[in-house]
Amino acid sequence: MNAISEENRREANEKVDKTRREIQVLKILKEDGELTSKQIARRMAYRGYTTEIDYNKARPRLTKLLEYRQVCIVGKELDIETNCKEAVYIITEKGKKRLENCKNSKFGNADWRGFKTFYTKQYDKKGI
Repeated sequence: MNAISEENRREANEKVDKTRREIQVLKILKEDGELTSKQIARRMAYRGYTTEIDYNKARPRLTKLLEYRQVCIVGKELDIETNCKEAVYIITEKGKKRLENCKNSKFGNADWRGFKTFYTKQYDKKGI
C-alpha cells in the first residue's frame, strides 16, 4: 500500500472517538434488544449519532465490545438485502455495568450533542 494511503488511514482512525461509539452501540442494544450490526448502524443514523447509515461505524465497535465481553452473539438472522446470514448481538451484564458507570460520570447521561452543548456553554461563560 502507498505510504500516503497508510498515513491517511492512520489519521482517520485516530480521529474516531471509539469510546463514544462503543457507548452508543451499548445504549442501542440495551434499549432495543437483539440486533444485527446493520440494524445497529441504521439506529445510529436514525438517532443522529452518525450522519448516514454506515455499517463501518458499528462493526469495528462490535468487534471490540466482543473482545471486552460487553456484547455477545446469540444467533444469526437472514439479511433480506444480501440473502446472507448475519450475527445477532445482545448486551451482556458487563456491558450494562459499563453503561451504568457512564451514567454516573460527568457526561455519561448525555449523548454527544449534550456533551458538546455543555462544553460550549462552559467556554462561553469564560469568554473564550
